[in-house]
Amino acid sequence: MVVKDKVNLLFDVAPAERITIQITKSGAGGAAKVGDLTNATWAPKPDDNGTSGGFAAPAAAGSTVSFGILFNFIPAPAPPASGGPDTFSVTISGSNGGSFPQLIFGPGFTTRTYSFTVV
Repeated sequence: MVVKDKVNLLFDVAPAERITIQITKSGAGGAAKVGDLTNATWAPKPDDNGTSGGFAAPAAAGSTVSFGILFNFIPAPAPPASGGPDTFSVTISGSNGGSFPQLIFGPGFTTRTYSFTVV
């Protein structure tokens, strides 16, 4: 997996590469809702309780897969034990190498859409 565009969350992946997503939360409260995949199937679907999930990229070059995550910082969460800001941490990793960690900051609701292209 190669990060093609960090701002727009675009990734290049190999045919049939296994992509893993891990979501963790720094403080109590709030939730992250992972949307359905386009052109692939979750096996399993990740959640914000630390359960990693993932999918296998399609085999055909040029195929695309995408999904969104809604991050909910409401109700206002308890601050994390570290005393820093409340965050969600999302790490996307490829079975052929490559990893992309990302911190999501509140408050309120925010979304991210992640897109993968088979090259």
